[in-house]
Amino acid sequence: MSDNYRILAKLAITLHTGHGNEPAERKRAIGLITDGLYQCKPVHSGLVSKSAEHLTVSKLTKEHFYSRARCASKIFQMLDAGTTEDQLTDFIIEACSVHYVTKLENTLLVRYQQDTENYPTWQEQYAAAGIELVPYVKKSAKKNVYIIHGIEYNSLGEGAAANNCKTTDVYYRCITSKSKKYCDWKVRKLDNEIQ
Repeated sequence: MSDNYRILAKLAITLHTGHGNEPAERKRAIGLITDGLYQCKPVHSGLVSKSAEHLTVSKLTKEHFYSRARCASKIFQMLDAGTTEDQLTDFIIEACSVHYVTKLENTLLVRYQQDTENYPTWQEQYAAAGIELVPYVKKSAKKNVYIIHGIEYNSLGEGAAANNCKTTDVYYRCITSKSKKYCDWKVRKLDNEIQ
């Protein structure tokens, strides 16, 4: 998992070495690291807001509770102090951490995240926005099982391959069609753990 984060750490070291002393170049290099942090895959913290805990992952917002712009500046400060590549990689992984929240909560947080004088930590920002975090537990969602001529298939693709047709045909015949021709094409919903 840490390969992409390590690549960004190496790039940060290279940019710091070549552009860490001249102020205008340093500012631009920090901007490039900020862009790199935005491109890194988010790392879930294991926490979700109490208001969002009933939602499935597809309905949740990934909230970066550390400012990526401030983290990019800190990366250069860490390099000024002699931080190693491994330490930098660990910091980048932490900087990419997210909590799951609702879309509205994500919007509410902006006000407090921009006011770092009064709300210097993410914990204070969340408290000010009235967001309580709890451990995230995967939610159950409904999954379709396609029953064709009495045989169950776990996906549209499975059903299509076994019956020499397209996935759109399976969907139409099992879900949409009212034709008696497809009366033995059915769908059943099952509980399924999702991530």
